[in-house]
Amino acid sequence: MSESRSTFYAPAFVGGGSCFTRHVLARQNEVPAGSRFTFYVLRFTRQECPNYQLSTINQSTSVSAILPLIKIDSSALLAKYFTPYQAIWIQADDLIHAQNRAAFALAEKSVRIGWTYCDGFKNVRKRLHHKNRDYLFVTKDWPSSLEYMHQTFRFIEFFNLTRSVLSRGEDYLNVPRLDPDGKPTPLTDQIKIGYIRFDNGSRIIAFSSNPYAMAVHGGDVGIDEFAKHPNARLLWQTAQARITWNGDMAVWSSHDGEDTLFNQFVQEARAGKGP
Repeated sequence: MSESRSTFYAPAFVGGGSCFTRHVLARQNEVPAGSRFTFYVLRFTRQECPNYQLSTINQSTSVSAILPLIKIDSSALLAKYFTPYQAIWIQADDLIHAQNRAAFALAEKSVRIGWTYCDGFKNVRKRLHHKNRDYLFVTKDWPSSLEYMHQTFRFIEFFNLTRSVLSRGEDYLNVPRLDPDGKPTPLTDQIKIGYIRFDNGSRIIAFSSNPYAMAVHGGDVGIDEFAKHPNARLLWQTAQARITWNGDMAVWSSHDGEDTLFNQFVQEARAGKGP
């Protein structure tokens, strides 16, 4: 096993209705012996939550230049609109980048706890902070990709940031059709992608589950519900090539049995190793 790029691991989150029974805090100085992770994630119940400062990073490129009254990178704003674990997911890359490292984030979660929801805001914020830096979002099917893009644009509207958007919409790509074993065939399929293009050259692009859909792109990558992808290993190989030039990788999912590549990654992360 080669040296892990993993920098942030979030263990299982369990939600019951609107009451979450597990939260985490990421702390730089609490890395367990033998761990290859920059961050050790401390579990605690909601009743035990201390008054924790989510981030010490004060970004010089805040969106205050666009909207003077709202800084979307402020801890106070995140605390108002997001749960603690969502705010940590949103801000974790800031702390990792401050160490001049690319981020590899792995999150083991329950269903319907708002993880993909907060990732949309995270990547609006991140695209506005970084010019000419794309985000490639991949999920299990096109309806889920479409919902992600709709929610992401709702964040842009809510924070009155539409002036920073040049265009948004849907487009089509021709990709190889896969056989039942996940191998490409001579046939092609036309698939949809969704995009939001910002005035600083950055984009958010959403794909469905075909691993070849993002093959011509590069940038940061987010893989939603990785355990449920039918061609997870091929998707993983394709995603790794997209982040060659110091891109960030984020993988999150609920479990779908023990014989998945995602579960393998989780077990490696728990052991202080990584993919």
